[in-house]
Amino acid sequence: MKIDFADIVLLNAELKKRNTRYHVTYKDENTACIEPPGECCLTDDLKTHAMECIRDYYRQKGVRVHFSEDELYFTCDK
Repeated sequence: MKIDFADIVLLNAELKKRNTRYHVTYKDENTACIEPPGECCLTDDLKTHAMECIRDYYRQKGVRVHFSEDELYFTCDK
């Protein structure tokens, strides 16, 4: 499933609102990249919180999120 630019913008706003310090960018039209904060702020809790935020956003749209093994990329499907 293609990832819309509007979703990237809205996800970044939500990640900022929840103070996760993560950002989402495009890898390609079907895959997005999760950019972690700097090393001083990188924690498992923040990572988990960011991933939950992304899942929650897409769940509201009836879409499933699949994270890569390294948890740095995700794809979506209905």
